[in-house]
Amino acid sequence: MLWDIASEGAQCMDGPRLGSNGSAADGMNLRHMEVFRAVYHARSISGAARSLAISQPSVSRMVRSLEDRLGYPLFSLRKGRIVPTREADRLVAEVDGVFEAVGRVDRMARDLRQGAFDRVAVVAVTSIAVGILPEALREVAARFPRVPISLDALNLADQIGAVARADADLGIAINVPPLAGFERRRLANAHFVAVLHKDHPYAARDMLALADFAVMPTILPPPGSPLGKIVHGAFAAARIGPMPSVTVNSPIPTGALIRAFRGLSILDGLTARLIGDPDLVVRPLAEPIAFPVHAFWQEPAKLSLPQMDLVERVEAHLRQLLAPAHAAVAG
Repeated sequence: MLWDIASEGAQCMDGPRLGSNGSAADGMNLRHMEVFRAVYHARSISGAARSLAISQPSVSRMVRSLEDRLGYPLFSLRKGRIVPTREADRLVAEVDGVFEAVGRVDRMARDLRQGAFDRVAVVAVTSIAVGILPEALREVAARFPRVPISLDALNLADQIGAVARADADLGIAINVPPLAGFERRRLANAHFVAVLHKDHPYAARDMLALADFAVMPTILPPPGSPLGKIVHGAFAAARIGPMPSVTVNSPIPTGALIRAFRGLSILDGLTARLIGDPDLVVRPLAEPIAFPVHAFWQEPAKLSLPQMDLVERVEAHLRQLLAPAHAAVAG
């Protein structure tokens, strides 16, 4: 039976409405299913209308349209009450299953948006791990409150091993070479700077040239380290031999060495910003030495939404930090 559009108290019209070829029109769509399900469980046009936040005539029209499509009645009126037909009893189980599946899809989509099935495990060189990642990770956690986060400070070789073993999802390092089985993304270009004690003879200068390092003892990274390859390569290209006084593999102790020796060093600009020692000053180099900062991860793995969000936030923080360029850092 098909309902008049007024209310469940209206008269019923006998017989299904058929398509123009005499057969029942095409079947249900999701909106039909939603209205049918609401009427079935409410046993009331008015109750269904309230649950769907639409008018009673709209519910009646949808029921009529659905019965037209199916070619048989779904409800009848008995003593002023809506009673489902046997066909409706059989159909509702399948329709309920559809909406349960839709609910699962909706929950899955919401969980994915919150990072419920992911993690963000990142390894990075110390200057990035200390100077950039804490704020970037806080922002990721605010957007994806359910995602577990871990951070470790490692050199490049150890980062590669951690990502290869899946102990970490991605690494962030300086001057990452092309690596078989890994994808890399350049996040920014940074520059090396001169860092020296405030009592050093060069401290009064606004800028230092590479030739200045040939006549003054200098604290430098070893030639074989990732940073050392860049620094010593720049000296070699300029045909200048620096005068190393101390070789230090990690940039982190360099500030303490400069203070102790009242000396001079070349440091990457990211580490130089972390030192924060009032006894040290930072000066740009007349011959800029640039280096790239890369993020990398395993191929063919795809970064999840939270992981890619972190990469983009680190990139944004780096670009903002380095926007004034190396000439802006001064003691």
